[in-house]
Amino acid sequence: VEEAMAGHISEVLTPDSLERAMDLLSRELAKEAAGEQPPNASQTIEVEVYRHGGDTYWAEVTMSFIRDDNGVATGILGITRDITKRRAAEQNLVYLAYHDALTGLANRKAFIEKLEKEVLYAKRYETALVVMLLDLDGFKEVNDTYGHEVGDHLLVAVGQRLTKILRDTDFIARLGGDEFTLVLANPENNDAARVAMRIQQALSMPYRIHEKRIDHVSASIGIALYPSDGEDTTSLIRSADTAMYQAKKAKCGYALYASLSRPSAIAVGE
Repeated sequence: VEEAMAGHISEVLTPDSLERAMDLLSRELAKEAAGEQPPNASQTIEVEVYRHGGDTYWAEVTMSFIRDDNGVATGILGITRDITKRRAAEQNLVYLAYHDALTGLANRKAFIEKLEKEVLYAKRYETALVVMLLDLDGFKEVNDTYGHEVGDHLLVAVGQRLTKILRDTDFIARLGGDEFTLVLANPENNDAARVAMRIQQALSMPYRIHEKRIDHVSASIGIALYPSDGEDTTSLIRSADTAMYQAKKAKCGYALYASLSRPSAIAVGE
């Protein structure tokens, strides 16, 4: 039966879909042999299928075994339905659920889930973790002076500059408005203060949007370190937010949060 299935399905399904389909069929044969389901049972699976021209489409396939007169499975019958459009719509909904519609960066929901995973990883392997909250200074003046369309283009440009600065392993999200956040995993060789200064320098460079030169935008950055500034998602975000407020109040660019009980340990810098 395995040879019959592989000989037919391997010409139709992509490798990943073939593996999933073979695994499903093997499990169904095992259930049938154990008497856990009737021999005429069928199963439905979503797979990626090759077209004659070589491209692929997604199909919902209802599969059942073809049997000889003795009831022995000799092949597989698959009834397919093209679900490419439905799957694309579902994937688009998932994308929108985790991405900011304006900048294309991750959104607040994605940030929270990412930070939760990174905290668990840092706890398990005893690694460091950096959380940065970033708020744009001068953004309100841009909106008031040039309008929200220019402001939106500015936010997109900020997201692009942040993406260019950071490593592929770093995580960037837009929380809303002019507030962004960054998660730096395993930052031993990526000093938080140095990164903050690079971000400040990059975001302070003039922007050219709709033939307008914008040169009065900068950033206030709050930095929290795991585990010294918080051992869970909530406390790390709170510490980074407190540090960001300190940076904005002092107009110093960035602030490293130590703890509320040791305010003298809050380091600031330009």
